[in-house]
Amino acid sequence: MIRTGAALMNEPGQFGASGRAPYDPRPGERNRWDWSGDTP
Repeated sequence: MIRTGAALMNEPGQFGASGRAPYDPRPGERNRWDWSGDTP
């Protein structure tokens, strides 16, 4: 199980096809993840 977060590859994003979309677990809800922005 992933507990600290994940950076998923994304196609068209703010930084093009090589960008990542980081997600972090929502505090108090292990099964829900929140998007935290695009990264290069």
